[in-house]
Amino acid sequence: MCISPNNLICARLFGRDTGHLLDKSLLVHRFKVALSLRERLFDKPYYRLVYGESDLLPGLVGTALATTSWYRSPTRHGTGTRCHR
Repeated sequence: MCISPNNLICARLFGRDTGHLLDKSLLVHRFKVALSLRERLFDKPYYRLVYGESDLLPGLVGTALATTSWYRSPTRHGTGTRCHR
C-alpha cells in the first residue's frame, strides 16, 4: 500500500498478501501480465498497456501507440505524464 496524505486518494492497495512487497520485481511482473493479455487480444500496439486497478497497478495508466508509450500516474505536483519511445 502506498500512502500519500496530500492527495484526495490517500492510499492505494497493491495487494492483500503482505509477503509481496511493492518493488521492481512485482511491477515488472504485473506489466508483463498486462502486456501478455493485450498482445493476445490486439494485433497492433494501439491499446491501453496498463489500466490501473484492473491490472493491479492502481493509479497508473499506460497507452501504447506503435513505437511510443505514455504512462500517467498521479504525482504531488501534477499529472505525472511521461512519454517513452
